[in-house]
Amino acid sequence: MAASRAAAALQPRGPTSKLVLGCGSNVVDKFYPIRRWPKEGTKGYFLDESICSARVVGGVTLNHLVWARALGTPTGLLALQGTDENGVAIRQTLDDVGVDTSAIRVSEKFSTSLSHIFPSPGAERTILMAPASTANLDAKTMELEFGSVIRRRASMITTEISQVPLSGVLFLLHAARDAGFPSLLDVDISPEVALGPAQLGSSAELIECVTSASMVKLTAEAAEEVLGLVNPKLNGQTERSLEGLAQQLAEALHARLCVVTDGSRGLALALGRRKAQDQTSGSGGRRKAVHPVLVPGLKGISLVDFTGAGDAAFGAMVASLHAQGFPETADGLLSMGKVAAAAGAACVEVKGALPHPQKSVARVLQLAPEAQPLADAAALLDMGVSPSPDSTLSEAATALVAGVKQRSPSVQAYARSLEEDVRALRTLSAGLALHEKEDTIARVVELLAAAHTTTSKKTHIYTSGIGKSGLVAARLASSLRSISIRSSHVPATEFVHGDLGSLSRGDVLVCLSTSGRTSELIDVTRRVRAKGVDVIAMTANAASPLAQLADVHLHAKSAEPLGKVPARSIVVQEAVSNAIISAIAQATSLTMAQFLDNHPGGSIGQSSLATPSSTTTAPAARASSSSPSPP
Repeated sequence: MAASRAAAALQPRGPTSKLVLGCGSNVVDKFYPIRRWPKEGTKGYFLDESICSARVVGGVTLNHLVWARALGTPTGLLALQGTDENGVAIRQTLDDVGVDTSAIRVSEKFSTSLSHIFPSPGAERTILMAPASTANLDAKTMELEFGSVIRRRASMITTEISQVPLSGVLFLLHAARDAGFPSLLDVDISPEVALGPAQLGSSAELIECVTSASMVKLTAEAAEEVLGLVNPKLNGQTERSLEGLAQQLAEALHARLCVVTDGSRGLALALGRRKAQDQTSGSGGRRKAVHPVLVPGLKGISLVDFTGAGDAAFGAMVASLHAQGFPETADGLLSMGKVAAAAGAACVEVKGALPHPQKSVARVLQLAPEAQPLADAAALLDMGVSPSPDSTLSEAATALVAGVKQRSPSVQAYARSLEEDVRALRTLSAGLALHEKEDTIARVVELLAAAHTTTSKKTHIYTSGIGKSGLVAARLASSLRSISIRSSHVPATEFVHGDLGSLSRGDVLVCLSTSGRTSELIDVTRRVRAKGVDVIAMTANAASPLAQLADVHLHAKSAEPLGKVPARSIVVQEAVSNAIISAIAQATSLTMAQFLDNHPGGSIGQSSLATPSSTTTAPAARASSSSPSPP
């Protein structure tokens, strides 16, 4: 009964499912500790010899998309990124936390955003931004690169005033308006900076941005500047209280919701006139305005790192709006504000701006029990499902929990493992366009097909790995032989004990390593490349030493249970191996008859022996319509 109820309330998510799409700053922060910032025209000094002490993935939009995903919202990033190591780091981070990366446009002609941060003891840190290709996202580029995906997949748009040109921001806001879904705007820098040093656009464009979004979030300082731009007659006469300022802003911008933040003072939320009504008790009663609410800064927070607190709060509001819609009552505003404040507090208790995978959501729930529906949504999303169109989030979560509770712990673990396998393969398939360009796959097929027994070349394929990856590598070599590719498996440890002598120029070595840091494979790769051997690396980390050393890299990324146990990685490596076999079979026009010549034994061979003549006629007839599946 519980199983059927869960099936009715849930639907699987796939590569065409709707997403909250965000576009804005996504950067790698590089930290350069200095003794102090030098005066103009003078020399300065780094704090120590390491110079660059850390590299961290972040950025306003990236941060709030990751927080929203952690709180149960399916999110995806719209971005232009380079093929450089910084772009790879950003995409891998998003893959790891489940933010969709299929709409990121990756090209050698693009460059990835960087932020150079110079902290010094006892002083404010100095930041130098390099927006790179993000600064090129004007309206025309937005339509060219993202117009189609927004119309097909967006359920909500989030963006910022920080790095994206204002014309590009306007494109996103207008696209949401035209499609009839909400748009959320985070004013991360003041209008003075946006129109001055950042050179994002004109004051007219900025005014149109803040008056076009469904929800606007600003700091108190930025709110006062925006009010001065939108209504010059105010002459600086703005409300003193945070909630008064939020209400004044909501009315001036005609927004459905305005949020004003001010550090330890907390945050205030106000509904615009179109939604600022609440039904009084009794039928036919008059409707009264909903007053803005103030959520004070939380007490008893262990401050570790201020970075990204506002982004975390914004991400929590994205999640609240996605799960529950815009609030229409004071209680709804207060609940949303409490969850946002809790996310900001949970963020400052950990290092960096991104949520801690084990701690952050639990801490948000501890600080704001109102976040429980979001935690339920996150549990569904982690299992690759969402509420069906005719059920609510609460019904879906209840049905799922009811079904799961009837299972024993071992059956739950069994089912969860199968679900994780499916999710890993879905992620691998969805990421094909991002991680594997057509020329990469074509190059792999070209290298391996050169060892086909019908060619005049003497190329031989060797596969290698350590541990579980070595077992998959051995299976790959065996399957290659069954489709007439000369291949052998050699454990990495055996190469340095004499087997290096079997390789020569023109041969190909395929190395499998989840981490890409297996020392034995790195050593062997260096040695065989010096002999003129081509190397294909299959790893989960394109920035790893092995991937960087190889001639070609195949991406095989998956999350592992407990963070280390090799289970999902084996499934993904096997899937990529199957894909390689299928691609080579297609490229070499492998027929069933040829395959059976190589594989006459077992049930596969016996299936062709139904009649004495079937060994030659039946397989040949079948081969005209299909190639064999990967053995």
